[in-house]
Amino acid sequence: MQTKTKRPVKMMNTRIALADTHKTIIIDSIAEAIGQDINDYKQDNALFTYNGIHFTKWDFINTNIVRSLPSNIKAFKIERGNLWAFLLLHDKESGNVYVFMAEKRFNQLTNPKTLERRQIKMKPHFLDAFVQLNKGLIAPAGQPALFEVEQPEWNELCQTALHKMTNFLVGEVNNLVVVVHSASRGEIKSVEAYILTSELEVFHSEDWSQLITPNFASVLEIVEDVDLSEEDIPLTIKSYQQQEDDIIQLRKDDKEEEE
Repeated sequence: MQTKTKRPVKMMNTRIALADTHKTIIIDSIAEAIGQDINDYKQDNALFTYNGIHFTKWDFINTNIVRSLPSNIKAFKIERGNLWAFLLLHDKESGNVYVFMAEKRFNQLTNPKTLERRQIKMKPHFLDAFVQLNKGLIAPAGQPALFEVEQPEWNELCQTALHKMTNFLVGEVNNLVVVVHSASRGEIKSVEAYILTSELEVFHSEDWSQLITPNFASVLEIVEDVDLSEEDIPLTIKSYQQQEDDIIQLRKDDKEEEE
């Protein structure tokens, strides 16, 4: 049974508390992964097909970011089932946590229709769980709503998943920031950072694209973003802190299951 509850308004600064040097580290890590790293990988592994190249791209992105992080930002690998793991950053100075996503996937997940389908199926994406950190934020485009329709079962699923993915974090845990990039023909085109409401509306956004380092080298290989549906992955999430000697290793003998 749906109930209406009062929603407290959460206050926060209107600027994401991350130094430009750290933003540049993230951007350069993504650019290197989808460009030079993927090209080198293909040259070193003369495979007939590259069906797993989307996964490999994210392995490189995550690894590059982890290897370049300053000491105040901690990296964690969050596992969803046996097929996918994503990178979570925790800035101990601001308390903010960061996750990373391709623009196409971000737009799909924040579409109200796809959110409704996830709620009907009771299969939350990890983004649905993490935005619960931002509960109380209200999108500036709309009027502040004192009441909202609650879905107890959905909220409980999201809160349980959030606890599993954040209960090991030490120190203040503040807002979730989603860093979204777009790319074309092996080159990064845009990077934006979003703070969402718990309903996946945009509360605050920043365009970091001006920090992209121009790449004048010719990139011949193309890495396309693939629409991966994670709703088929069970919501059994394992998490642990990334150790200095536990950098993600790429397996040359991995075989992707034919779709």
